[in-house]
Parts: sequence; structure tokens; C-alpha cells
Amino acid sequence: MPTHSSSESPRPKDLISASPLPWIVFLALILSAAYAQTLHYQGARVTPPEDFQVFYVGAKIAAQGKRSLLYYAPGGRYTLSMIAEKTQEPGTLWDQVAQASGLGATLHFCTPPFTALILEPLSHAPWSNAYMAWCWLSALLLVASVYYTLRLARARPFWPMLAVFVAAGLAFFPYIQGLWLGQIDGLILVSWVLGTYLWSRGKPVSSAFCFAVGTMVKLTPALVAPLFLLRRQWRWLAAYCGWMAALAGVSIWRLGIENHIAWYRMVYPVLSCPVPYIENRSLGSFLIALYYGGVFLYNRIPQSIPGFVCLFAKTASAGAFLGALYLLWKRNRHSSGLAYELVIMSVISLVVSPTSWRHYFVLALLPLVYLWVVLLKSGERSFELKLLALVTLFFGLKIPEYLFFKFHLLSLIVPGSWVAATFLLFWLCLRLYDPATAPQIAADGETREG
Repeated sequence: MPTHSSSESPRPKDLISASPLPWIVFLALILSAAYAQTLHYQGARVTPPEDFQVFYVGAKIAAQGKRSLLYYAPGGRYTLSMIAEKTQEPGTLWDQVAQASGLGATLHFCTPPFTALILEPLSHAPWSNAYMAWCWLSALLLVASVYYTLRLARARPFWPMLAVFVAAGLAFFPYIQGLWLGQIDGLILVSWVLGTYLWSRGKPVSSAFCFAVGTMVKLTPALVAPLFLLRRQWRWLAAYCGWMAALAGVSIWRLGIENHIAWYRMVYPVLSCPVPYIENRSLGSFLIALYYGGVFLYNRIPQSIPGFVCLFAKTASAGAFLGALYLLWKRNRHSSGLAYELVIMSVISLVVSPTSWRHYFVLALLPLVYLWVVLLKSGERSFELKLLALVTLFFGLKIPEYLFFKFHLLSLIVPGSWVAATFLLFWLCLRLYDPATAPQIAADGETREG
């Protein structure tokens, strides 16, 4: 756990102003957000974001209560290129619902069926109102995530820091891009943050529920389960399995077993192989891009990846994940620092997942906010603070990466640099991990210093 003893901390009134570097980063994020919003909203925009269209139509179908199929593909076979292709079969229920909702052809639904179920309440409003509600809800999820991250890090003074970090979070470009697309990354972030916070408060069953909800929407939060297994936290693991079974049961009851079988058999095998595209910033995607000698634009995604290439990328990602677990175990042989290790796991998940679109990196707000609080409280570690500022700006700023598209081989710099920056953030988290100061779970469920 990062060192944050009171003897090294500046007085609360001096905490935020202890260094000008946080304010420089904050100002850069605000200016970048203003620049990005200006570019995005040039001219009238009346079409709903592409990803939100998919979620909205899926929720509409789920609301019918007829257990209609959410997934379909020509010939019953999904291909990798279909993640960028729009539906063009008017006879299907999906396209009929899309047309009736005032939408045209949409992208294919490729998330787990539970996603349609959890967004069902939005389907009862016109898409424009539903999208506006989702934007406000996404903002609230971000505020809640920052709030509980600051509680986890024991930030002082709390309310001024909450205001500053919420503003920085709203200006964080992955969050802004997620709003443009109508994505659900805020739900993954809040489930991870709450799961970590509740664990630190001695509430493993509630913590497991949060991670289970996140897993049912996107599989990424499931990566924490091996960490709990390594730390022999059997109660959490039992609760997690129980919540997963319960949520899956509700999903099957409402949406039918066919949707779940279709996702598992048709969609998951395709998505489990990293997509070689400029927006995918995972390790596997970068390795496959190296094989092809460049990064594909959407209209150049291949229908499939050679089996040996896909296997190599998966093996490398699995190796990186196991290596991270080993380093955590080597640093601390006990479970005393598990709460902080969950923060670190959010970083590892971004680099080892098959697909880590740029907007997925809103999850990086958990480790970034946590480390900012810890380093500002320490009043020292100037080198680490500068590295943290660099990584924050790298992830958080709007950078005109389209310039790299003009040069075939240079386009590899974009995903490669993100993989490197993610590993750098992991190294920084590990460097600040001090097991001697890890919190212990007290009998009353509250944390205390070890």
C-alpha cells in the first residue's frame, strides 16, 4: 500500500496547493476537453451515437418480454469485421425495431445479453430523451466513482478535493469519448470502485455483487477473481459465484436461454481475439497489428485472424496477467493489501483484455485519482509525481492521432505507446505498494492502519 503516514503529510489546508503540478495537469485537461467538445459539436448533430443506438434497440427488444433473439448474422456466423458493419436485413426483428424507433441501420449487438436487460428502463422514452438521461446518469456514475475512490484513499480535505477531481474526471477524454459514443464504461468504473471500497470496509458479499454486475455487462471485472483466489478469500469467491448465478438466472428468465447460447457460441469466440484497430489499445491488439505491419481502419478489419496469430496474442496477454499476479504475490505474501491490489488490477485489465477501446480507459480514473491523493499526501516523491502527471496527461488529453494514419508504419506508435503507458502506470502502482502500511479489516468492518 502506498505510504501515507500523517507524519509525512502536509497540513490539510496546504494539501491541494502543495505543488503546482496538479494544477498544471488540471488546466491541461480542461483545455483539452474544451478543444475536443468544440471539434465534436461543429455543425448540427441529430443522429444518436452509434453505440447507444445498439444498446437502445437491444433494450427495446428486451422490454417486449418475448425473449426475441438479440444476435444474428448472415448465415448464422459472426465474423470479426461485423463489429464495424451495420445491420442491413429489414426482415429481422432488430431492424424493424430500429426503424420503428426512428433509427436506421445500426451496428450489431455484441455485448452480453444482461446489458440489454439492465438498460431496459431507458427504452420506454424516445431515443433522444433516453440518450440525454444516459449522459446525466453517466456523469453521476463518474461522480460516485470519484467520491468513493477519495474515500478509499482517505483524501483530506475531502470536499475541495472532490470538486477538483470530479471536474478533472469530467474533462478526462476517455470519459468524453464514451459520452459521444453512448457507451457504458461508467457502469464498469463504478462497479469496480464500489467493489473495491466495500471490500476495504469488510463487506465481501456486497463487494462481490458489484464485481458480478460489472462482469455481466462486460467480462473485464472477472479478472479480479484470480486475485481473490490467490489471496484465498473463499467467502468473496463464493459470494461472487452466487451473485453471477443469480444474475445469469434473471437474465435467462427475462431474455431466454437462446440469447445466452448465441452470445457464447457466436459472439464471444470472435471477440476473444484482439481486434487490430487503431482504437484498440490492448497488448494483444498491438501484437496482431505488428503481424500485419500496421493498424487497420474500421473498413479494413479482416473477417478473421489466423489461428496461430490469435493464439500468440492471447498467450502474451495471459503471460502478462500471470506476471502481474506473481509480482503482487512477491511484493506481499498476505492479503493485507488486497484493496490496493484491486486498484492495480484495474490497470492490468486494460492491457490484457482482448479489446480495450480508448473510452475503456475511463477505468484508469480509479488508479490515477488514488495515486494523486496518496502522492499529494506524502508531500515527497517528486519523481513519482511527475511520472503520474505524464501518464494522466497521456491518457486524458485529446490528441490528434489521425495524423499517424497518413503513415502506415507510424500508425503502430499509437497502440504501442498506450500499451507502454499502461505498463508504466502499473509499474508506478507497484513502486508505491508498501505492504507495511496496508489497511487491515477491523472486526466492525471499518479499515484501520496496520
